Amino acid sequence: MTTVTVASLHPVYECMNFLERNYRKQEEVYGVVAYDALYESLSKKHLFDEKQLRKKIKAAMALQKKVIKAVKITQEEQDFYFSQFESYECSIAKDLCYAYIDYKTTDLTMLREQALSLMDAYGHRPFQMICCSDDITMENPEALEEDFDFIGYLRKRQDLSSDDKWRMIEVSADVRYHFLHLLELMEPGIRILQDEIEKYQDILTAFQDYVQTTIKKEQALGHPIAIQTFCYDAYFAQDQRQEDITIIPSIAELNAIGWLKRSLIEADSSIYIIGVLMDDSYHRDKHLSAKEDLLQGLKILSDNSKFEILKELRKHTMYGQEIADKLKLSKATVSHHMNALSSANFITIREEKKKIYYTMNEDYIRNMLSRIEEELLGK
Repeated sequence: MTTVTVASLHPVYECMNFLERNYRKQEEVYGVVAYDALYESLSKKHLFDEKQLRKKIKAAMALQKKVIKAVKITQEEQDFYFSQFESYECSIAKDLCYAYIDYKTTDLTMLREQALSLMDAYGHRPFQMICCSDDITMENPEALEEDFDFIGYLRKRQDLSSDDKWRMIEVSADVRYHFLHLLELMEPGIRILQDEIEKYQDILTAFQDYVQTTIKKEQALGHPIAIQTFCYDAYFAQDQRQEDITIIPSIAELNAIGWLKRSLIEADSSIYIIGVLMDDSYHRDKHLSAKEDLLQGLKILSDNSKFEILKELRKHTMYGQEIADKLKLSKATVSHHMNALSSANFITIREEKKKIYYTMNEDYIRNMLSRIEEELLGK
């Protein structure tokens, strides 16, 4: 019987991701973009509840801002720990976290003890295996041995730059030092996250509840790995069937899924790090073409005030008071209508100078019209 544990957010992993995202700034790397650009992109799509999307993006932006302000790190240290390998979509910081942190632990004191214990027990092998990909054990089974020639292996890697090889060798020579140094650098940010995360507990609780409900439903259907379908449908496929699965929610990685098979530490054990936007994506994608959704959208459009609001937004972006003045509605009524239109993805939202601006979601409306045409005319 598969055991699935839905754990708490991990402050070390979150801090590392906030720092790494800040280091890359506006640069898009394997789907990671600045949060404002991510919001602009996702708000145009129909997969997300606009109100929830905005709330989660704002949470990530606020947490990142506080973490970046708290952590003092030199440019040289950023380049060393957070720059991505040219041929490998990861960084030294992420590899160290993947290799030595027990993701089931959130207490910093216990985490240090467990991480250091793992280093003593396994030396630098987990780091080597992770940063050199799973192929290292397939091509070199002796990599599991203590005397594996890691430097010799790196020399043969034609796909790695000299700088990447140097960084790998540098860390591998004294993983314990680099892990502790990285943890020391991140500690102010980790403390901030531990203090601030209660403000966003409703986001995490809703995500955890959704995942647990999904698991129970799939287990009731007799699926051998309940979370397997969730992760596959959320754009991350993993073929290995594990007996012990831990799921960690992430605000830093809002729209991503990470996977770690802890083969050296716990046999048949996997860890999934799932962004808190994935419940929206999974749920709405599964029901995108449902007739009920289409009828609900038509019901919203049948309300004269909502319809007139959309006609005004077709002309230009407006904020709440402008809409109220134009249509002679109260602010409370406008707020009610905007919440309904936002939840149905008819509009997108942005905040600027303490005002909420609304824009018609033309892509979604065109998609809806196409679905009506397909349903009624078979086109």
